[in-house]
Amino acid sequence: MSCKNHPNVEAIANCALCDTPMCGMCANFMASETLCEACVDIREAERFVSAQSQQLNQAPKPVAVEKVDADIPQAPGRAKSKSRTVQWMVLLVCFLIISVRLFTPSNTEYVPIDPVIRAQQLAIVPLDRCISIFREIGEILKNDRMPGESLRCDESGATNLVTRADGDIKISHPQPDFYGYREIYVSRNNPEPTLVQ
Repeated sequence: MSCKNHPNVEAIANCALCDTPMCGMCANFMASETLCEACVDIREAERFVSAQSQQLNQAPKPVAVEKVDADIPQAPGRAKSKSRTVQWMVLLVCFLIISVRLFTPSNTEYVPIDPVIRAQQLAIVPLDRCISIFREIGEILKNDRMPGESLRCDESGATNLVTRADGDIKISHPQPDFYGYREIYVSRNNPEPTLVQ
């Protein structure tokens, strides 16, 4: 007879509850019986229900009552009174801290940024991208290849200017004045971008 879960393996035992044939991997050897995986869950559920039922059927434990000394007078509202006082003190301290923070002027002052400086800072990002593109063009030229027309700075709608002279190829930006320069170029002999003001 073969295992139900592994048909290629010989069964070594049958489940004590459902009589399913099992191999050594599927068999769960309990203290008094051998069970399949599904029946192990059933047995555990039965044990749990049995244990819970026994606890419910037991007589309740007596509640311990502490005897209070009759000689010591008890003030019923005294503990609550202290607790409320502490709460009000904490609220008052929090209110004072918030008030001081709100109405005390801070040492930091707002300093407006000069519009010219702000415009220069914003212009640096496109210029950095353009220089990176020209660096890539320079590497292509250095390897004796020609870059494609699509390799150009996004801000210029025109294609790059190509000049050939004395065996050298020079590629220039069509509108360098957009970045505040007279010329931006790379060449085969000088693949690092050159910016002329």
